[in-house]
Amino acid sequence: MEMKGFPYADCFVVWVRHCCTRVGKSYLNVQIGMHVEFVKSTMFEKKIRTNTGAETTKAQLALLEMILKGCAPYAKGDVKKEKFRMPPDTQLQKMNVIAEKRLKGVSVQDYDEVAWSDKKPMYGPFLQKQGKDNVTVQPWEAGNFEGDWCGESYTEKRIVSFSFMKQTIGQ
Repeated sequence: MEMKGFPYADCFVVWVRHCCTRVGKSYLNVQIGMHVEFVKSTMFEKKIRTNTGAETTKAQLALLEMILKGCAPYAKGDVKKEKFRMPPDTQLQKMNVIAEKRLKGVSVQDYDEVAWSDKKPMYGPFLQKQGKDNVTVQPWEAGNFEGDWCGESYTEKRIVSFSFMKQTIGQ
């Protein structure tokens, strides 16, 4: 995600991860983790970490509520057995968990379709609703990619960019 237009934006990167795991036959546990990585030194690191954490948490909670509403029509009783069980997410364990919800009767595929697929775009309209300017959500790109912070390999990526209204670091 590329964010522009606020002080010291070139000093850090915010990594956000949504992790879904099946709990029994009926529940999907969703955890959202956040990590602030500094790529340049700044004397405002503590202030940036605090303010960025608060803003990211607020935005991700609002996004999660929007996703939950989108998942409501998918909710059914027990979900057919997932093909395999995912091991614990090692990257999420390195992050601050900023949100956690349990959904009943929703599969991982349902969550993915609502939150991230391009069938009914959600992320771009969500960012616009949050007051972000110049929102661009590019289509998913297939290939072999590696995450800068985590070193994980991915088969898809998309670039999301938007601008903030300039504010001072203390606001």
